[in-house]
Amino acid sequence: MRLDSGHIKDQTTTYIAFDTIPNQGQSRLPELPGVRTAGVDFALVIRGKESARLLIDSYYDTFYYHYGHQLQMMPATPYANRKDNGVYHPIRLTLNKKLEETRGKAVPFDSYETGVLRFGTANPADAVYDSLADISVSRSGNGYEIRLPWALLNVTDPSRREVMGDIWSKDGLKSRRIVSGIRLGLYITDGADSFAFPAMNRNMRCHQGGFTSTRGRRGRRRAIMSG
Repeated sequence: MRLDSGHIKDQTTTYIAFDTIPNQGQSRLPELPGVRTAGVDFALVIRGKESARLLIDSYYDTFYYHYGHQLQMMPATPYANRKDNGVYHPIRLTLNKKLEETRGKAVPFDSYETGVLRFGTANPADAVYDSLADISVSRSGNGYEIRLPWALLNVTDPSRREVMGDIWSKDGLKSRRIVSGIRLGLYITDGADSFAFPAMNRNMRCHQGGFTSTRGRRGRRRAIMSG
């Protein structure tokens, strides 16, 4: 995915919203209570040129559902089984389950946050090429190129457009859903100016996963996003 957003400053924060499954998702972006949207299942938060993190709607968090709700290996959260609960979770992968050794020693439950993206260059011709890079800043400093594994977006079979379904339904982690595609939304702010795509509307929520702002004014920044 490529995003041409204009000059990236240290204080620029970019939010890319992913609507991957219908009839669920958050209506607000992380840390932006004044910006309303709909159906956000994942939110990629990029801060300048140094930090990028993909978050998941807590209702759609398969990690918590399995290890918190089913296996009770982590603290329970009372909100996770409610749609649009206002809470995002980090995306995590289990490193090991809690184990009790025969000598009385315990190996604690441990996990790793896989949603933290690595900055670098994915161009093999570049002297500082990094094959593990997830996100790159253009040489001109006015855009990003982003690579996300399908699994991070709960896509189970991309060839069939199959994703994880409603994990809180009776099918649990076996739930699957065939979708028509992934809808994207974009919100960029540097503290003084902001840009939204689809455009914000003060009076009503925009179609196709757009944004509504309860304060502020839409800026004149332009951005182009392509897959």
